[in-house]
Amino acid sequence: MEREEQQAAAMAIHSTLRKGGVSPVELGRFYRTTLDDGICSNQVELARLFSTSTGVVSKALRASTLPEPVITALGGSDRVTFRVAETLAKLLTSLGNDVVCRNAEKIVDGRTLPIAIVLAALANESANVHGGRLVSVSVAATGRYLKLDVEPRAMARILSRFAEFSEAIDTSARKICTVSRS
Repeated sequence: MEREEQQAAAMAIHSTLRKGGVSPVELGRFYRTTLDDGICSNQVELARLFSTSTGVVSKALRASTLPEPVITALGGSDRVTFRVAETLAKLLTSLGNDVVCRNAEKIVDGRTLPIAIVLAALANESANVHGGRLVSVSVAATGRYLKLDVEPRAMARILSRFAEFSEAIDTSARKICTVSRS
């Protein structure tokens, strides 16, 4: 009977967390505690109990293992979405925890920066991580397109040198793709 009571309490907490829009990091920490406390014995049981997919459980558990310096560099766990967590996991795998955490320590106030800028800084220790950006890049909801937001003061100059700008983006993308394959 005690296990049923624990499961009922866990379900109530889970419902509150989901309604509150908790981050994948915090959700994963809750799932980890639920497993560690023996309320559920595996991810499949967790998914069933909380009426969610095993994919969500797995991704949340993975997000909960992100190093604290990386989460801090982003500006807190509330800025970590499933997509950001997945990108960070790939970055940590390809570059290593030490490199990414060292880069994270150089980011002073990640909360004020776009996520894309913080991710770039985590990947490249010489990246520019201060405000006043001229161009920010985001991913469309479909995940198939990149969106460039250009500050009005920079638009005319960038358009006048668009071929060079496009080549710089392509070169950067090729470097990133080369690193990911290693």
